[in-house]
Order: sequence, then structure tokens, then C-alpha cells
Amino acid sequence: MELKQSLSTHLEAEKPLRRYGAVEETAWKAEGLGRNQLDIISMAETTMMPEEIELEMAKIQRLREVLVRRESELRFMMDDIQLCKDIMDLKQELQNLVAIPGNKKKTRKWLIS
Repeated sequence: MELKQSLSTHLEAEKPLRRYGAVEETAWKAEGLGRNQLDIISMAETTMMPEEIELEMAKIQRLREVLVRRESELRFMMDDIQLCKDIMDLKQELQNLVAIPGNKKKTRKWLIS
């Protein structure tokens, strides 16, 4: 037990303290800020200029347009699949009608004309 404690204290002494976010780099301006604004801690590692934000928004808009197009294409594909299913059902129904023995003459006339 003592060995574990001595090892853990030795490892903790060598390990540097970890810092998260940009708390040290944040310039705090207490004057003119309300109580709610002082409670906000920034965890961002970088800052963005308005131009960079506009570029990111343009990228997002382009991605959105691509997604809308693909959604539309998928809807058309789903409609095509449903039409294919309907055609297959009609084909099966036609084959069943052709297979009925009493209707052989009628179906042959229909197929010839």
C-alpha cells in the first residue's frame, strides 16, 4: 500500500499540470461588464475574424445546397423504385390472368393484336 502511494506521488510530481482552453490567454476587462458576462469563460483555442466566419458560412451554405439536391434525387429514386414495384405487381397479375385456362383464347388474341 505504501509502495503504491509513493509511486503515485512520484508520478504526480513529474507530470506537469494540464491546462484546458484559453483561460490564461483571455484578457479580462472587469470594468463595464455585468455580472453575467464575468461568469463566461472562453474555452476556444483560436479566434476567428469576420471574414473567416463569412467563408465558413458560405461553405455551410454550399453543403446545405448539395444536401438538398441529394435529398431531391433520393426522393426521385424512391418514386422510381415504387413505380418498378407497381410494374412488377401488374406484370405478375397479367401472368396470372394469362395462366387461367378459360382465358387462353382471349389472351392469345390480345397478344397477337
